[in-house]
Amino acid sequence: NRRQRQMCIRDRVIEAAAQLDVPVVGALAGVPKSGRKEDYVDMVAEFYAPIADHAEEHGVKIAFEIWYATVAYNPPTWDMLFSAISSKNIGLNFDPSHLYWQHIDYLWAVRKYGDRIFHVHAKDTEILYDKLRFSGLLSKGWWRYRIPGWGEIEWPAFISALKDVGYDYVLSIEHEDPLMSAETGLIKGLEYLKGVVF
Repeated sequence: NRRQRQMCIRDRVIEAAAQLDVPVVGALAGVPKSGRKEDYVDMVAEFYAPIADHAEEHGVKIAFEIWYATVAYNPPTWDMLFSAISSKNIGLNFDPSHLYWQHIDYLWAVRKYGDRIFHVHAKDTEILYDKLRFSGLLSKGWWRYRIPGWGEIEWPAFISALKDVGYDYVLSIEHEDPLMSAETGLIKGLEYLKGVVF
């Protein structure tokens, strides 16, 4: 049936990652159609528990992207998911840009969840204060994603916090900057990060 085919495909992804010495597989913790995201935690946990077990058997970790549209969008939902899924192989693809515009302290979050940060997206957030002052927090269009260095993330402090918790893996530039071409954005982002990564 469909569910069995999906499980087979997911198992093969985990097994391929292990064979290629890829230690982390990125995932999304489900995008609810309606209602509170917190109400879907048990469903996500039931879905991912056997995948996490299979990944653990193969020495692979699963990193949930911390995206607002998904169940894993803030620290309370991370706590709920980590409590519901016993495997320590479930963690975060940590992206400070998704926390910044929610007014969540991303530096505090790094220090609190350091042992669960398996992968990091390097993406910035710019606050458009003129639009925010006019329309308020509940409106749209008062923030946008930028290449690292063109927003408000404190990158030296962020890199230092990652070092403090022992993170020594990938900083993956995620290019969603509406003002830069694909090539320019990656070049500018890389140039900026080279100046702050130590």
